[in-house]
Amino acid sequence: MKGSIILRTITLFMLLASNTLVAQDFKTVGYFPTYRFSLVDNIAYNKLTHLNIAFAQPDEQGNLTTNGVTISDVVQKAQAAGLEVFISLAGGAASLSVWENWLRPANRSFFISNIIEYVKIHNLQGVDVDLEWGTVNDDYSGFVLELRDSLKAYNYGITAALPGTYRYPEVSDEALAAYDWVNLMVYDLTGPWAPDLYGPHSPFSFAESAIAYWSAQGLSKEKMTLGVPFYGYDFTNLEKTVSVKFSDMVSKNTNYAYRDQVGRIYYNGIFTIAEKTRLAMQENLGGMMIWELGQDDFGEFSLLNTISQSLNGAIITSVSEIEAIANIETPYPNPVSDIVNLDFQQAIDFELSLYSPVSTEVFTTSFSNQNNISLDMTDYAPGIYLITVRANSFIQTFRIQKI
Repeated sequence: MKGSIILRTITLFMLLASNTLVAQDFKTVGYFPTYRFSLVDNIAYNKLTHLNIAFAQPDEQGNLTTNGVTISDVVQKAQAAGLEVFISLAGGAASLSVWENWLRPANRSFFISNIIEYVKIHNLQGVDVDLEWGTVNDDYSGFVLELRDSLKAYNYGITAALPGTYRYPEVSDEALAAYDWVNLMVYDLTGPWAPDLYGPHSPFSFAESAIAYWSAQGLSKEKMTLGVPFYGYDFTNLEKTVSVKFSDMVSKNTNYAYRDQVGRIYYNGIFTIAEKTRLAMQENLGGMMIWELGQDDFGEFSLLNTISQSLNGAIITSVSEIEAIANIETPYPNPVSDIVNLDFQQAIDFELSLYSPVSTEVFTTSFSNQNNISLDMTDYAPGIYLITVRANSFIQTFRIQKI
């Protein structure tokens, strides 16, 4: 047993070392809405590389405003931790008429000069363009190109937020190429606008599809940041579907931190966020993006901490848990066509969950004083499944392939 623990400790440290270079070049971009600024002291800035303050809108005079909220304190705290801070424009609730006016060729130069002035005054490092749906019109690409030229004259950055698997027809190749990187909004496959289509709004498969889609659109992988949600949707009452924060799920039951579904509530838990982070690294993407930081659990179940640990190669949350996890042997056979077995070096009480290839929970069941179990996978469709084992203070995940 002692030798096994030492071996696993060495393996963990090797994983950390081997991923250091990747982590250095990998961006972690967190959106922080002004209505969450009361949480300014809760954010683990050291686990981010970029902070996008959301959102700024033009007023009738073409000046950027943040709904009367002062951003200086947040900017200072983030920059003190070494982050680059961008101001994010528009957002999903932006006024169509206001943006139509300032995107027009006759008005955009004046408006862009005001954006540059705003960036200077607040000592920011760039601008994130988050125009969505109706605000993306025929003037979009011209605005982006002129904004890019003006920002680059001062060595400021420019990024965008775009849907996971949809390209607005108005986004030209030139405009897409103008961005330093694109924050892919790989969530909201469904939501309150489609209550009858209840289900996961950000499954793992969506992340894979988004990478493939934007690669086909000519966007290089190093210019993609993979967006993940720190929220979900509660479809329990189809007449009143509501959003839920990840922290809300943790406050209900800490075991929910590891799940993606509780009844008709769908979200991304710790394991899916970790898997998506590893996917982004394996695909050599530019980084990860978070909507949004204020919805995280700020304790031991933090999703931001999960991203940070995954970047550093950690599969186990701490070395102190290695002794307990050493009791679990790797499931076998793997790949499996029918029966998969899990053996333990001693009998323990534990909870086991099986997750499907789209990260949906298939079942969760409890076992008492068991040292081995067998799962019948015969009737399951081929694909990659996750088995999670929870016991006392530790949790471990195993990936198995059903053939």
